[in-house]
Amino acid sequence: MIQKVKETRAGAERLLRLHENDRQRSLEECERRRELYEQGLIAHNDALQAEHTMTEVSVRVDDRRRLVETDMAIAEVTLRDELLRLPRLAIGGYSETAMLLCFNSGALWTPGSAPKIEVFFSKPLAEYYRSVRQVKPQLTTACG
Repeated sequence: MIQKVKETRAGAERLLRLHENDRQRSLEECERRRELYEQGLIAHNDALQAEHTMTEVSVRVDDRRRLVETDMAIAEVTLRDELLRLPRLAIGGYSETAMLLCFNSGALWTPGSAPKIEVFFSKPLAEYYRSVRQVKPQLTTACG
């Protein structure tokens, strides 16, 4: 599966290069026609047609998004495979590899807990430690 995704990415890279070349040629043609129009050598519609073509070609350069999505898919598959190879962690267990840090806290949670978890990880750690010390003053002496 990962090989197919890598092949897709390589194809998207080639397509991106082609579209970027087309965009550059289209931009140069648009500028050339604009100058010719300003000199009165071509009709206004000819200049507008070049601008329209340049806009259409520029929209096709959206292939960068495909590359990012493909990179994310490769990373997800790679991490999933590595995660599946790891031994199951006991409660309180910790494991670290070059790509993953795993900790099994044993705490129960539900999808309804997701907003609280999101808030926790969005706060800076210093703010979190201040709130912990305010709620549980005994941690201040135990943790320094």
